[in-house]
Amino acid sequence: MFPDFLCIGAQKSGTTWLYENLKQHPEIWLTPVKEIHFFDYYLYHPSPFRPRFYTRRWREQFRSEAKHCLSSCNFSKLKWDIKFFFKPHTTEWYSSIFEPGREKITGDITPAYATLDINQVSYIHELMPNAKIIFLMRNPIDRAWSQVKMLAEENNLNLNNISREFIFKTINSKRQILRGDYKRTLYNWQTYYKEQFFIGFFEEITECPEDFLVRLCRFLEIDASREIVPETIRDKINIGVNLSVPSDVANYLAKMYYEDIKELYKLFDGYAGRWLEYAEKLLKI
Repeated sequence: MFPDFLCIGAQKSGTTWLYENLKQHPEIWLTPVKEIHFFDYYLYHPSPFRPRFYTRRWREQFRSEAKHCLSSCNFSKLKWDIKFFFKPHTTEWYSSIFEPGREKITGDITPAYATLDINQVSYIHELMPNAKIIFLMRNPIDRAWSQVKMLAEENNLNLNNISREFIFKTINSKRQILRGDYKRTLYNWQTYYKEQFFIGFFEEITECPEDFLVRLCRFLEIDASREIVPETIRDKINIGVNLSVPSDVANYLAKMYYEDIKELYKLFDGYAGRWLEYAEKLLKI
């Protein structure tokens, strides 16, 4: 069975918060590992042996899951972990990892799916034509800076003295440009999932998380009463280091995203209007 919904990103826009809160809903089953990365990576690397030796994400996930299984003696979860980490990554494998949630609504929350091209989205639609798609957006300027901080931490850099070379190399990398290209993501996915597409905003999560979760549950057609809102709804998840974006970097990002933000404002107004005000303040327009 394939998942009932995909959360496709954007990265650094609240997807970990979403995972932690949705998995507490009694009608939802989510995989023990948050990000599956099937359609952006494992589909093209079916052998489990390559990631075993070369991919840090794989090693970190395996270490975490193995530790949890040993401490809890959860043998059904151990069985799932063996399948996830050691079986060949085929389409059948992807379908099978959602089997434990057969009686519930299942989902795959992998922000990297926002970067897929239209042919890859077409392939997903062939497999899962009835899937619902969730896309979270954040001010592209803030999202890009949050991305820089995360990667700096992962590379053990001094966050109070990140080199401009590292910052601008990160910002201008192809992967990060794709992550911030919301218009491309919207076009590629809504071409196939126009009527099954949910758009949320990071600012909505931070300001009114209860309303956001209720709205999303209605979209997923599950219990959307206030009683299902978990007590942890306002807990901050996966918090990055509180480090303000340098003025020259902020100005660079404002120039980089200004035209996109204007187009997003025309489409969504609301929170996108705040993004436009912020960009124009930086650019002194």
